[in-house]
Amino acid sequence: MLIAAGGTAGHVVPALAVAAELRARGAHVEFAGGDRIEAQLVPEAGYVLHRYPISGFPRRPTPKLAAALWRAGRAPFRCRQIIRGVEPDVVFGAGGYASGPVLAAARSAGVPSALLEVDAHMGLANRMAAPLVDRVFLAFPIDGKRPPHYVVTGRPLPVPPDGDHDTPLDSTRPLVLVFGGSLGARTLNEAAAGAWAADDPGYDVVLVTGPRDHDRFRGAASARYHVLDYTPHLRSYLEQADLVVARAGGSVFEIAAAGKPAILVPSPNVTADHQTTNAEHFALGGAAVLLPDADLTPTRLRQEVQALLADPERRERMSVAARSLARPDAAAAIADGLLELAR
Repeated sequence: MLIAAGGTAGHVVPALAVAAELRARGAHVEFAGGDRIEAQLVPEAGYVLHRYPISGFPRRPTPKLAAALWRAGRAPFRCRQIIRGVEPDVVFGAGGYASGPVLAAARSAGVPSALLEVDAHMGLANRMAAPLVDRVFLAFPIDGKRPPHYVVTGRPLPVPPDGDHDTPLDSTRPLVLVFGGSLGARTLNEAAAGAWAADDPGYDVVLVTGPRDHDRFRGAASARYHVLDYTPHLRSYLEQADLVVARAGGSVFEIAAAGKPAILVPSPNVTADHQTTNAEHFALGGAAVLLPDADLTPTRLRQEVQALLADPERRERMSVAARSLARPDAAAAIADGLLELAR
């Protein structure tokens, strides 16, 4: 199996989850990607990474756009070399701009292929690549995308590390977990600090700021207000949390799998506002409250959290709804589909 993944953790982490399932079934897996986060995560997970020149396309005519076009022009030749060298039975693209050149090379070589869309809105790169592949796995149902070409599997969950977190938490107090994406979310960090850093609200808060903002917010940490830059033990924190406040990217399926009620604050800085579509899926299903980023203030955040913590029956209903929307078997379902294509 050859997996093309790159650009962001949102594409690479689900790909690694599928790779682990394939490896457990006895498949040999190698990766193709560029020089961003995949260059760190893929070798750390023990897989070979074949590099090719690729980067995202800035939306404005800048020197970075010229450099991206130059890399894109070189990518098809290098991807054909990778296909000839690896000789995969199936090529799997984890979505985004990094998958396109490899999937196009697979198509020209006659190798079966599949693609993953991780959000509730198909991005431009995936819309262009979808006709090239034999199957498209969808994290969310999308209007007009039907079997057999499109199959809803959910989004593969990250493979958790061994062990639990080591933050000293008071088990007698409720716990609110707050986090953004892999880099954090500044408006969430600012709202959380304004809501809870100064006074004891009667519950513990764990805020994962992301590395970019950690220096700015870590000074407010206390025995009841814990400020982390990053944690590999998100699942461990989720298991203990009574309520989650988060962006609405890939982590929404982790929150649902843990059966946790959530306040989702979609990022306004993503393509086609796809996080709002992701959040609507869980809000309409009864598992989450959707709080627009433009309405996010310390006062509003504190009010929303206190209202939910004061209503255990509502949180229980949200928890049941979350579990009903979760797809914890997504990686296994995709691995099964890829092996079926290989036969």
